[in-house]
Amino acid sequence: DLDQWPTAARISCLGRMLSVATLPAEAPGVSGTLIAAATRDDFPTSAELLVLSVAREQALLALQQSKVQSPRRDRVAHIDAESLIEGLPGLVAILGPDGRVETVNSKIKEYCGQTIEELRDWGTNGTVHPEDMPNVAQVFGGSIASGMPYVIEQRLRRYDGAYRWFDNRGQPLRDESGAILAWYVLLFDIDDRKRAEQAVRANERNLHHQAETFPQMLWSATAEGNIDYCNERLLAYSGLTAETVMNDKWVNLLHPDDRAPTAEIWRGCIASGSPYSVEVRHFHVADQTYRWILTLALPLRDGDGRVVKWYGSCVDIHDRKLAEEALRASERRLAQTIDTIPANVFSAGTDGSVLRASTARVSVGHSS
Repeated sequence: DLDQWPTAARISCLGRMLSVATLPAEAPGVSGTLIAAATRDDFPTSAELLVLSVAREQALLALQQSKVQSPRRDRVAHIDAESLIEGLPGLVAILGPDGRVETVNSKIKEYCGQTIEELRDWGTNGTVHPEDMPNVAQVFGGSIASGMPYVIEQRLRRYDGAYRWFDNRGQPLRDESGAILAWYVLLFDIDDRKRAEQAVRANERNLHHQAETFPQMLWSATAEGNIDYCNERLLAYSGLTAETVMNDKWVNLLHPDDRAPTAEIWRGCIASGSPYSVEVRHFHVADQTYRWILTLALPLRDGDGRVVKWYGSCVDIHDRKLAEEALRASERRLAQTIDTIPANVFSAGTDGSVLRASTARVSVGHSS
């Protein structure tokens, strides 16, 4: 029963999954259902539902007119079309098959502060931002020529001269033979979203600039642990390109013996969200050797505590590691030397505590 169908549903038809939109069509003397389908999972979008609503009203209008013969039919259709687009949300226009503006709703007139005659010159009077006009002209002209729907993001001048970003979508209306009768155009204000996106990109550029100026090797990773950025200092240190270390290829930076155990530690931190800290041997292009590096990373969390990003640093600790190893070797040699002396020998700290004692046992004789 079509009356019981939801507005949007997924069904199986002839072995294929389809997304179906169902709109009831009711008018005096006319009753039916408009059905449209597509293979896309996200069909229908809100914009497509609006276009389908327009198509439904136009179909009802055509059916009603076929029942009533009147010399004023064209005038009535024009009036009804204007009434229809006035009830739709957003800025709506109806264009001729050649793309010329024929009708617009009052929302467009109020936003632009122009008459319908002025709006017909939108391509030359600055209605569209001059910087956006080349792309708009190319996409719009190509769509009119090919008959294919279009989607454009553009800035539209407001009545006070300010420009705001709009999502501009055009959909052709065809007759039974496939010829285009008109174009329905819907414009949605997306200025706030665009400004937010621009702010995010500006912040990312600032962060990137700062990361490149810090005198340290820096990197970042996604919440899943895929490396998505290495600053130039890190790449210059290793001599590798970004493509050879991004995602899970970062192990190429490490000594072959360190790769598997370090990757296991990293996976554990990703799973638990714990800070990451390892000392590993890192390739150094300047002398074609591996040097010891201390790598640290901390997770960035959102308001709910979920990890959304990892930020890390690498510090060359090779000289320190060599000094520590030299000290340990010196201590081993001292211990061996003390142990080989045939006497009770020990060393003490400044407070008199014994630090090290020989293991030799010396017998002391007594004479009578």
